[in-house]
Amino acid sequence: MRPAARADRNGRESFSGEARGLLRKDVATAVADVVKILDVKLTQSQFDALVDFAFNVGGGRRGLLDSTLLRTVNARGHVTERMFAEWDEAGKPPR
Repeated sequence: MRPAARADRNGRESFSGEARGLLRKDVATAVADVVKILDVKLTQSQFDALVDFAFNVGGGRRGLLDSTLLRTVNARGHVTERMFAEWDEAGKPPR
């Protein structure tokens, strides 16, 4: 099996086609998850932020679906940086 990434002649890593395909699939899943559970229209930047969130924590239960972030976004109709603050150290005890 070939490595997923290799250094190019300038020392930068470049992804193989296989890794790129896996990334596209994972991003498409995150996009579909957000589209399915979002009740409001957002700007492209706000939508992208939720897709990034879903990509990193998951779009289903125990992820975006059951998050206070999604409930707040659906109730207020927008996303702000402050809404992400409580997730900056997810999994750690509350402050």
